[in-house]
Order: sequence, then C-alpha cells, then structure tokens
Amino acid sequence: MRKGYAFSVEVIASILLLFVMLSLYLFVTQEQRVEHPEYSKKVKIFKQLETLDSVGILRNCSYSLNTTYIENNLELVGYRLSVVLLNFSGNATKYPSFNDSNEIFSVSYFVCCQKDVYGPMEVRVYAEKK
Repeated sequence: MRKGYAFSVEVIASILLLFVMLSLYLFVTQEQRVEHPEYSKKVKIFKQLETLDSVGILRNCSYSLNTTYIENNLELVGYRLSVVLLNFSGNATKYPSFNDSNEIFSVSYFVCCQKDVYGPMEVRVYAEKK
C-alpha cells in the first residue's frame, strides 16, 4: 500500500514539474511584438482622416476633388503629405511625383457615398520623408 502512495506522489510531482518547465519555456521563448516605425505614423494619419470624416469635411472635399484642403488639414512632422483620390473607375486626381531616395508610405481611407448617390471613393495619403 505504501508503494502505491509513493508512486502516486511521484507521478503528481513529475506532472507538476513538467507543467512548470513547459510554462517557463513558453514564457521565455515568447515572441516579442515588434512594431514597425511607420506603423504609428500611419495610425496618426488615419486618425486625422477619421476626424475629418466625422465632421463631414473629408466626404465633401473628396467628392469635390479638393485634395489641397485635405492636405492642409493633415500634419505629420518631417513628412510631405500628398493626397490622391480614387473612384471606382480609376484615378480621380493625379499621382504626385516622389524622390526615389526618400522613405515613402501610404495610408488609405474609404468614403462610401455622398448623401443618396453611391460612389465609393478612396482617399490615399502618401507620406514622403523630407
């Protein structure tokens, strides 16, 4: 009877030890989340576009093809921002020219329609490092 008790204690101890070792291994080897430096910049631009959309400016400017007003209301320190509007048939405005040696990334924001007229529009913001 003592052998059965000792064996049960050994099994429970080995299972606990195995659980602790596995937990430590998973904790130590857990991948660290690495954010790309431009990720926070993209979020800043997107939030600014979202704010412009919530007050109705973005929708009105995009359907009147007024990229200048949108560009003037966006800001990212150290970057030149250019806005391109695209509708379902193609480009509504021209693409900007960029210096090939600079860092460039883009953020897209979609505007669904204007009042009762269906016509999705993509507002694409290009950010070029100065």
